[in-house]
Amino acid sequence: MKSLLVLRHAKSDHPFGVNDFDRDLTERGRRDALRVGEVLLEQQLLPELIITSAACRARSTTECVISGASFAGSVKFTEELYEAGTTQILSVVQAVREDVSSVMVVGHNPGFWSVAHLFGGQIESFPT
Repeated sequence: MKSLLVLRHAKSDHPFGVNDFDRDLTERGRRDALRVGEVLLEQQLLPELIITSAACRARSTTECVISGASFAGSVKFTEELYEAGTTQILSVVQAVREDVSSVMVVGHNPGFWSVAHLFGGQIESFPT
């Protein structure tokens, strides 16, 4: 059975004069993303492939998760997941090679909440 992990980027900063794509994580966001990586490792949930939005906050989230998990798999950064809706996110997932059994996508709301809701049922909240 194939596995899909859906991760919203960690808490990001909103500095004046920085465009949305270039916003980075807060210190809390970095700590939280590192912990997510640790939990993935502890729970043996590491994917074979991580596909992440190319936006700074998603890239930084992925880098922290990789560090926390000691992840040695493949990582793909793509602009396709920036501001992606459900259809676009699913298209990115469906394009993954058949021999990859587990993938994590990292990106943004509201699209990522929609995908998590689609596969996970009722989700009240999907915070950073």
